[in-house]
Amino acid sequence: MNFTPREKVDLTNCDREPIHRPGQIQDFGILIVIDQEGIVRQASANLPTYLGVELLDVVGFPLAQLLTPEARGVILPRMAAPMENGERFFDVPLREGQGMFDVALHMSGAWRILEAERSAGGQVEVTEDLRLLMANFDQAAGFQVFCRLATERLQSILGYDRIMVYRFDEDASGEVIAESARPAIGSFLGQRYPEADIPRQARMLYLRNWLRSIADVNAAPVPIMAQTGEEPSIGLDMSLSTLRAVSPIHLEYLRNMGVSASLSISIIVQGRLWGLFACHHYSPRLVDFRRRTAAELFGQMFSLLLDSRERREEAEHEASARIVQDAIMTRVARSEDAAVGVREALPQIAETIASDGIALVIGGEVTLHGETPAREEFDGLLEFLRSEPRGDVLAEESIARLYPDASSWSDRATGMMMLPLSTVPRDYLIFFRKEYARTVVWGGEPMKLVTIGPHGPRLTPRASFEAWQEVVRGRSAPWTALDRRIAEGLKIGLLDVILRLTHLAEEQQRLASERQKLLIAELNHRVRNILALIAGLVKQANPAESTTEEFARQLEGRINALARAHDQITRDNWGPAPLRGLLRAETAAFETREGERIQLDGPDTLLSPLAFSTLALVVHELATNSAKHGALGSEGGRVSISWKLERGGLSLEWREIGGPPVREPTRRGFGSSFVERAIPFDLHGEARVVFAPSGLQAHFVIPAAHLGAVAAEPAAAEPAAVPGRASGLPRSALVVEDNMIIAMDAQAMLRKIGVPDVVIASRVREALDHLDAHPPDFVLLDLNLGRETSLPIAEELDRRGIFFAFATGYGEGSKMLGRFAEHPVIRKPYAREALQKLLIT
Repeated sequence: MNFTPREKVDLTNCDREPIHRPGQIQDFGILIVIDQEGIVRQASANLPTYLGVELLDVVGFPLAQLLTPEARGVILPRMAAPMENGERFFDVPLREGQGMFDVALHMSGAWRILEAERSAGGQVEVTEDLRLLMANFDQAAGFQVFCRLATERLQSILGYDRIMVYRFDEDASGEVIAESARPAIGSFLGQRYPEADIPRQARMLYLRNWLRSIADVNAAPVPIMAQTGEEPSIGLDMSLSTLRAVSPIHLEYLRNMGVSASLSISIIVQGRLWGLFACHHYSPRLVDFRRRTAAELFGQMFSLLLDSRERREEAEHEASARIVQDAIMTRVARSEDAAVGVREALPQIAETIASDGIALVIGGEVTLHGETPAREEFDGLLEFLRSEPRGDVLAEESIARLYPDASSWSDRATGMMMLPLSTVPRDYLIFFRKEYARTVVWGGEPMKLVTIGPHGPRLTPRASFEAWQEVVRGRSAPWTALDRRIAEGLKIGLLDVILRLTHLAEEQQRLASERQKLLIAELNHRVRNILALIAGLVKQANPAESTTEEFARQLEGRINALARAHDQITRDNWGPAPLRGLLRAETAAFETREGERIQLDGPDTLLSPLAFSTLALVVHELATNSAKHGALGSEGGRVSISWKLERGGLSLEWREIGGPPVREPTRRGFGSSFVERAIPFDLHGEARVVFAPSGLQAHFVIPAAHLGAVAAEPAAAEPAAVPGRASGLPRSALVVEDNMIIAMDAQAMLRKIGVPDVVIASRVREALDHLDAHPPDFVLLDLNLGRETSLPIAEELDRRGIFFAFATGYGEGSKMLGRFAEHPVIRKPYAREALQKLLIT
């Protein structure tokens, strides 16, 4: 539909009104349209009033011919540039004897548009207002207070009777959330308006043009003419114009409110129209262009601050929700019955997303909490949901739109967010919200209405609020993108826990079957090893040197010694066992009667069951290999086994002496590979094998965590590690941070401070694996790791007594730390001085 200024525009078609092409301007300035060659093609009909020159003498002639030399020097060079963001000049003498003008230039397709208003002169200082805005941003007690303080600062710049912050909701309706007004003119605070009050095309213009001024709602518009006497130009796109004429619908709206002049400043956040500064005056008011430009700068600064605040608050809310979710998941995971665990956690689950009620369907049982449909009503909804199953989250503002029977209980539950928890038997978690219109409280009686014009009573604040109520009747408050993200995270977490616990018996059966297969394979392997060992023992013995009875007793004794070693492994499986007994059992079969071939030297030491089993197998492989190829297979050969306790754990040396010359094998069999890899793999210790010509040598380190009470005694003299702070500068550190650049920066800082060994990790699992392998002296934890938090790591560090500190970019990060709220917190971005103070003082 195409409109001309003479066509009728009413409430039935105002959302399609081409308000960006009115073909007219307001009367407080002039507009000139110039082509690419610098020729004037159109101009506003009031050009003679402002510049003292007739349209006939301007249209069709070069712009340069109209301007003073000074104006040409300022304007023409800029018109040759692209002017992507427009240009503004102040106090420019456009034409001799006509005074000074403030000028705005912008592009409209291939046209250059020049707009000019009479200059008010002087300067507008907004530095102090911006400084106070910044200060209020950090000091305001809450968001509403911050917005109100912003309206007060803007009112000091512009002087309007009323300045409001108008915020758009997800559905494009709006609400006045802050206001600064002179006394005795009433209040619009808290009032809500439907989407139609600011139609879509108007919102699009607010996105393109930060500022919109109406000096007098009763002033006649000025047409834009191609030649004197011709029809107004309606083809020109005036989206970026500062003088563009106003829709008659909007003018009547303002008149019905008693408003004579207005100014709107866009609030744009993350590329979307978040809201407006709406400024009203109850008599005509023209704020000069220089002051309007300052107000536009104020609005842009407010938008940037709001963007920063929204991002921070969303991140903190999301992180807090994840912490609650982690706690819920932990609680559910510890429950023997998944259904019982989720039901018990339902009040905490309800806190993660703003809602009035919540329903859980799991294992065939329904649990309702808060404001929800009655059980019979919910059963009908459940049957409907199961008839049309879906696997993704469903967010719906009107349940009745999908399920008409819901209209009978919309007073308790109007909208829902449904999270499917399983496909069979189709379990659900559903959040409910009440009707939006019922939850809104009228924000105060609006001022007396002045008139009702030809477009009807809808164009009044009170009637507009009633229209908004009609629009949102039967709908809940919109589910935001943040709500959806939290719901997706909750769904994934619950699915993981429920599936894991629901199928636990099946998984345990499968694992038992696999373990049985592994045990059979291991038994087969061990039997073959024992048979091979016995064969070796038989071959090693020399029956010619003894009687048959002596040979049989000697062989029997060696086999019994091997059996005793394996008995120790199983007997001490659930408690620490002595290292010396292990070594004696595993080497006894190779010892001579005189007891000179195996030399043991070291303190009494106990090993944990895991370490005992692993080392027993390693020594077994070393001994059998030595019997086949090394010192124990040679006349006069011997083995020295020594060990000592060090700060890092148990250090053990195996040295063969007097055997045949040793050469490094060209291939690794199972035995040699096992010797080199078992202790690092199973115990996170060290293993090194050297094929020295004089005899094989092996060095092993078993970490202190695998030593029993006897082994821990030498370390008792060392200062005990405390959760608060270790004495002296740490020798090793772990940085847990999900951003590589930030992690590398922290790593470099710690090394410069003097921590030589600094490792980085980006995820909880990776960090916990590192703690097991190489426990550090100090850990720096980024609180928020993307989709997870570092609190599980903190729990493990606290259990181990390892000193750690949190790092966060949030101003109020400590609120999310739970029981670790008193722990040290390093603010981002990292500062070397802060880290140094934490670690050294």
